[in-house]
Amino acid sequence: MVMAEPNAPNAPTSEDQAKAAQVAQAGAGAAASGGDPAQAMKEERDRVKLEMSDEDIERVAARLNELNIAEFENRGAFEPPPDRVQAPPPNQAPPAPGAGEETPPPADEQPQVPQKRTAAHRFLGLS
Repeated sequence: MVMAEPNAPNAPTSEDQAKAAQVAQAGAGAAASGGDPAQAMKEERDRVKLEMSDEDIERVAARLNELNIAEFENRGAFEPPPDRVQAPPPNQAPPAPGAGEETPPPADEQPQVPQKRTAAHRFLGLS
């Protein structure tokens, strides 16, 4: 890709680039807010006195609209909203401590008493 020399006769000046950026920003702002980007760009072009044809503005505005719609789709703007979060019913007491735990084993079943084991028991498989 060949880039224009900064001193070339047809190269846009930094002032023209700043004006073009203002025009593009006006179009992007209008597209994002639901307005007509082409109209906003034309108004900004006339205000800053940028040399740009109506056809070029229409082409850029159509592209801005396509890009914004695609970006909104990517961010999930057209998906149905999630279910609302519901607050707990009022005047409901929190559950009592241990309410959801199992009941202790019956008294006739005693837990096994741990027996002392040495390293030999563990590594040699002695009982």
